[in-house]
Amino acid sequence: MTDHGQPATVFVNPNELAELEERVLELEEQLAAAQYRAEKAAGTFVGVPHEEVGKLLGLERA
Repeated sequence: MTDHGQPATVFVNPNELAELEERVLELEEQLAAAQYRAEKAAGTFVGVPHEEVGKLLGLERA
């Protein structure tokens, strides 16, 4: 199928699509971990303390 002469449709096997989506998630996780390590090594990592996350999520202990 085309739209004004340009490809407009791609057919993908549902199993292959699921595998591609899983691979994208894996790559995103690897990228996030690599960015964290790079920021940590450079001393530029800015995190949120565990206690603050608990407060933000309303999980404060009484």
